[in-house]
Amino acid sequence: MLSIYKLSIFSTVARVGSFSKAAKKLYLTQPAVSQHIVALEKQLGTALFARKQRGVELTSAGKTLLEYTQQILWLTQAAESAVTDVKNIREGILRLGATPSASIYLLPDWMKNFRQRYPSINFSLDTDITSRLLSRIKNHTLELAIVEGEIKENSGLNTVLLKDTELLVIIPPDHAWSKLDSVSVRALDNVPFAARQMDSQTRIWIDRLLAEYDIRPKIAFEFDNPESIKRAVIHKMGISILPACAVQEEIRQKQLIALPLQEKILKRQLKCVWSSEIPLSAIGCAFIRTLSENFPALATVCNIPQSVPAELVSALSFAQNSD
Repeated sequence: MLSIYKLSIFSTVARVGSFSKAAKKLYLTQPAVSQHIVALEKQLGTALFARKQRGVELTSAGKTLLEYTQQILWLTQAAESAVTDVKNIREGILRLGATPSASIYLLPDWMKNFRQRYPSINFSLDTDITSRLLSRIKNHTLELAIVEGEIKENSGLNTVLLKDTELLVIIPPDHAWSKLDSVSVRALDNVPFAARQMDSQTRIWIDRLLAEYDIRPKIAFEFDNPESIKRAVIHKMGISILPACAVQEEIRQKQLIALPLQEKILKRQLKCVWSSEIPLSAIGCAFIRTLSENFPALATVCNIPQSVPAELVSALSFAQNSD
């Protein structure tokens, strides 16, 4: 009978195209990875990889085995997730990613709520821009991400909309606009601005919005997080546009004033994202169930068995028909 452990090693080698790269990902030595693959090939009586000068390539038999392996590993992980009782796990970890506003102002409360129910589960939270978080979801170094950036269709990701987040123009209390109820987008032209870095989806989105009105703010400062932007505005280094959730405390303390635009309500979509290539872990499902109390759109995500994705079934059918 095929060993699931060996199939897992085989799948990793196939994905990265190299014994040495697979060894690093699996925390094994290269000879150990090679020995497992050789043992698998001997068991099956066929070569699974063609050894090249740089890396390896799947043979025809290897491609067929990979299609089965993907389904086997998927179902194995899904079965483990389905029957695991997270409350009885002695120790576990959930690897999360989030864009800065979600990471700083939303995730701490959500994680606290989860930990009250599952005190043995720890978190690893990485803060980054949307594009890099999605890449890490795809390479399986993060299980879930909370992002505000746009996601392309057919991205290979599962995406659930949580809520709309409103963005506001923020100014210091003694600014010339402080007595206004709203501000025209045209007033932003050539005004000193504290902005996110250029590769941030939020920055790209705001730049595109302002360009629609032929508005070009004077970017005086670029920061990689909203806290630095707020400090810059408080110290009268410029104005900015930030999510409402990021400035609630400063507004309460009268350190900042937040104004909507007259022309349109600025909204972005907060989303929960995870891979469609592997099933959610039991811990990931437990976290989503906790979140679903505030975001009903997540309620059904883990309430039904996680079946093998249709694309894997189709790929296997194609491989069988090609033999």
